Amino acid sequence: MNRSSTPPAPRRLRLAALVSLGLAGCQSARQAGEDLDSPMFGGSRPTTFVVAPTSDTVHVRDLATVARILRRYKTLDAAERALVQSSVSRRLQGLIALEVRRVGQEPRYRAKREAIRKIPDRAEAAARTAELNAEIRAEAARRLARRLGGMVATVVTGPDNRAAVAFSRIDGERVVVENAAFEIDRPIASLTEGTGVQRDAGTAATFLSGPPVAVAAPR
Repeated sequence: MNRSSTPPAPRRLRLAALVSLGLAGCQSARQAGEDLDSPMFGGSRPTTFVVAPTSDTVHVRDLATVARILRRYKTLDAAERALVQSSVSRRLQGLIALEVRRVGQEPRYRAKREAIRKIPDRAEAAARTAELNAEIRAEAARRLARRLGGMVATVVTGPDNRAAVAFSRIDGERVVVENAAFEIDRPIASLTEGTGVQRDAGTAATFLSGPPVAVAAPR
């Protein structure tokens, strides 16, 4: 008697399930750096990218949702760059003041301050206190700049009310504004402080909240 080559029904079901799992595994495999928010079959523009981790351990902070550059909005003249620089500097001063509080509470700085209190010469104690305050502030500025990634984005607005940002480099308390502003793909109102704003391929600036800087219309 000839036996059928077709497996029994339960076995066929098990094989089908294994094949389905294998296909699903193939579809879900992603290459390093590939957009994780893009549709399976292509189509819409991606909104998420993966920031390369600095170690073999991937943390949640390695995934960043960013606002992306669409196009150059306008070239900023010297007066406009000065306005952006002033706005960024004011915001940085507030953030540095908060960081100074945290740094000043660290044991090593508290120990230094306690030692200064024991100096009998008031003039020397005052001079040492000024030196310590300057040391703490410089350390606070360095930490803040490192946390911001050395580059920040701030809002600029022209008569056409387009969503645009200007980029500034941060070096301690020094602010250097780049000479162009760019339109982005998200409404300004949707950005919160700390949001990433893509500056170019593979890099992002940190968004700083604050009043928008008024600039002239693009020419």
